[in-house]
Amino acid sequence: MDERFAFEGLRCAFDAIHRFADDTGYLVLYDRTPPRREEVLGRLDVERPGRRLRAEEICAWVRDTAQRNALGEERCRFRLRLYAPKGYRALKSVSFSVADTAPVLSTQQEASDAICEGIRELGERYAQYGQQVFDATLALQAEHRREMEAARRQLAARRAQVGELVACVVAMAREEQRC
Repeated sequence: MDERFAFEGLRCAFDAIHRFADDTGYLVLYDRTPPRREEVLGRLDVERPGRRLRAEEICAWVRDTAQRNALGEERCRFRLRLYAPKGYRALKSVSFSVADTAPVLSTQQEASDAICEGIRELGERYAQYGQQVFDATLALQAEHRREMEAARRQLAARRAQVGELVACVVAMAREEQRC
């Protein structure tokens, strides 16, 4: 699929990804093709449950997402923003463009092949969307587990405090009975 697309500035985006790989929490890819608008195409969280994405995996996601969104377009412009964890600051913003250099179809067979390719691409997009939903669900579950564990620890600490208070009250009551 790569030979079909002509990229401008993608190398700069890849260099930024490699340069800020250790500091990046997530990145967002925007479509800037319409004038004075930025449409969010996707967000990629670098931290996955149990592992951190490698720079090569991030680059592949950026390239694949840009290619999928440039299908059939003469030229598309994109902006990639790298953010620190929790989004407390933007690390880098890079623009690049992609041109779909596919030839114009001339026969019925070529049109049929293009339809099949389009259906395959649609399936890949659904798979990507499903993976994003799955990853978001895993992240929410992990956050829920962390919050539940923190609540359990706080509850145990509060129960210990209540036990100490009850012991003090009982001791004071005994002391008063002796007097």
